Amino acid sequence: MCEKIITKLEDIDQIKSEVHKITQSVEKIDCVSANENYKENKAQNLMNNEKLAENYKEIQKVKFQGIEICKTVDSLNIKTTNIEQKVQEIKEEINPQIKEMNQNVHVENSELKQLENSTKEIKEKILEEINRNFMDLRIGIKTNFKTLERIQELDMIKNIQVLTTMAIQYGQIMTRIEEGTIKEIHMEIRVTDRTNHLFYKNYLNMGTHENRRSLTISAWNVRGLGDKIQDELFIDKIQSDINILLETWKGECKDYKILSYNTISKIRKKKKKNARRHSGGIIVYYKKEIAKGITNINGTKSQNRLWLKLEKEFFGFKEDLYLCAIYVPPINSNYFENDYNLLENEISTYARQGRILLMGDMNARTGKCPDFITGDSCQINNFDAENLIPDYYEVDTEIARNNQDNVTNVQGKSLLELCTASRLRILNGRFIMDSLGYYTYMSINGYSAVDYALISESLLSSVKYFKTDDFTL
Repeated sequence: MCEKIITKLEDIDQIKSEVHKITQSVEKIDCVSANENYKENKAQNLMNNEKLAENYKEIQKVKFQGIEICKTVDSLNIKTTNIEQKVQEIKEEINPQIKEMNQNVHVENSELKQLENSTKEIKEKILEEINRNFMDLRIGIKTNFKTLERIQELDMIKNIQVLTTMAIQYGQIMTRIEEGTIKEIHMEIRVTDRTNHLFYKNYLNMGTHENRRSLTISAWNVRGLGDKIQDELFIDKIQSDINILLETWKGECKDYKILSYNTISKIRKKKKKNARRHSGGIIVYYKKEIAKGITNINGTKSQNRLWLKLEKEFFGFKEDLYLCAIYVPPINSNYFENDYNLLENEISTYARQGRILLMGDMNARTGKCPDFITGDSCQINNFDAENLIPDYYEVDTEIARNNQDNVTNVQGKSLLELCTASRLRILNGRFIMDSLGYYTYMSINGYSAVDYALISESLLSSVKYFKTDDFTL
């Protein structure tokens, strides 16, 4: 029993000895690990210290640069302040001089404006006086046709010389002549001199008032608008208050806008579905500042005419003016629709409400035939002492009309009958700027006058001028 106990004790001592050895080994391992960690931490700390030192140097460097920048900014601020002070001093010194100069310029501009207005009024009065005398000479006096024929001959030579020059310069004139070339026709009609009307006030408010007491209207058969709307030279021709473009050969006009102008259009429907383009077509461009005075009237089913009403309250007319933009196809055209008979009915309707103005290409050659009743008089034989002529009957005034085109065709006769029946007068060949009644159409077959402006006889004295432009190629 004792021996067993002794053996157990020896085992315990041995175990203790092993445990002690293990403990010592563990302590040694911990010590070594701690030393290695310490060394690593120490090395890391050294590296961090070096980085901190470098960062500190960079910070110091940036701080120094910041101080330098602040010094530079302060210096610039001082210089800016000095410059502002000098500028202010210069302003104070110059402002009185500028003010005086502006006053002088304003006075000079005012005087110049007055001079321009005065000159314009003088020109208008001279032109009106010339036209008045010109019209007086035409009434009841036979025209010296030999003189006119000689002038016409000279004009023909001038036109041929111009065409020859253009043929040499461009080399394309014959192609254009074969297609046909048409002039643009212009007219200007006087509006009221009273300054309380909207037309006058509107121009004044828009800042474009230049003694506006007239309205300019033009018409032009463009024979296809195409891409002309992109051409600056073409756009420069659209200068009137109201511009009528005929035979545009276009559908909707939404893509054909012009700055400062509104548009009204009439489209001719294609007779054949497979047609490559439209034919006919009318577009009217009118300035936005007169839009309130213009109304589009659905007064005809025809695709060859477009009626506008010019309000008397806006423009200062004594009566409303009914303007018709018109294109009459040739009599052999598929689109001819007995236009003159239909037109006479429309004119009869609107003539009861105001005055009439027609402008456009009528494919009518009227020669020198009168557009009024010749020898008209109230003095006719009375039967049984009864007056056969009503009291309101107005006698036609005989006013001679010139025309370079001596030919009269079927449509020309219809146009003359329309004038006689509706008391309209042709403006071509009656005003100083178109005193000879110049040709309006040119082709390889020759010249003709087929574009007209017709106006109610009572408004003849209100027309300031009528002219035809040069041929455009």
